[in-house]
Amino acid sequence: MKWFFALIFTFATALFLVWIIFGKQEPAPLPQNNDDGSYVFPADDHENTGQAFLPRGYTYKENQPSFSTIASAQPTSNFQLILENIYLDYYSITPCVYENLPENVIRLTFDDSEESGNNMEYYRVLVEAWEPDILQDIGHLLFNDIKDHEKQRKLVFVNTQDFNIRTSELLVNGTSRAIYYAFDDNTLYLASSLECIERVDEAIMGPNHFH
Repeated sequence: MKWFFALIFTFATALFLVWIIFGKQEPAPLPQNNDDGSYVFPADDHENTGQAFLPRGYTYKENQPSFSTIASAQPTSNFQLILENIYLDYYSITPCVYENLPENVIRLTFDDSEESGNNMEYYRVLVEAWEPDILQDIGHLLFNDIKDHEKQRKLVFVNTQDFNIRTSELLVNGTSRAIYYAFDDNTLYLASSLECIERVDEAIMGPNHFH
C-alpha cells in the first residue's frame, strides 16, 4: 500500500512542476512611481521589426503641461471642444517604433461622468467631426518629422473591421503612413499604427485588454 501512496505523491509532484514551468504566467512588471508624479513602465528589451516596441518605455506624468499648450496654437473648433472635455487634462504621449518607423501614441481620457452630461457616443461623434483637421491640430505630436505644409492636408477616415477603430492613409516626409484612432472605454488612442496603440494599452492595462 505504501508504494501506491508514493506513486500518487510522485505523480502529483510531477504535475505541479509542469504547471510551474509551463502554466504559470509571469506578472506584468509594475510601474516605477517617481517623486515627480510620473509612472514609468520598463522599456522593451529587444527590437523586433515585426512587432511594436517602446524604445524608452512608457511614462505617464501627472503634473505635466496642459495638453492644450503642446497641441495646436490655433485649435480648430472641434478640437477645442475635445480639449474642454479631457478629464482633468489626463493624457500621455508615448514614443513607439513599428516596422522601423518611429511614431508617438497619444492617449486622451474623456470625462463621461454624469456631471459632465456627455457619454462616449457624444465623444465618438465629436472625434469623427474632428477627423479632417487631426493633422492640423496634433500632426506634430504624432509624427516628429512631419512638415508644416503636410499638416494642412484634410484627412478622410474609414472604418476598420472593428467599429471602435478608424484609419486614414497619408504621406509624411515622403513616406506612406497612416493614422489610426481607437476607443477603449473612455480613452481615445491615436497613432500611426494599430500595433503601437495595442502595445501602449498593454503596458498600461495588461495583456489582451484592448480587444
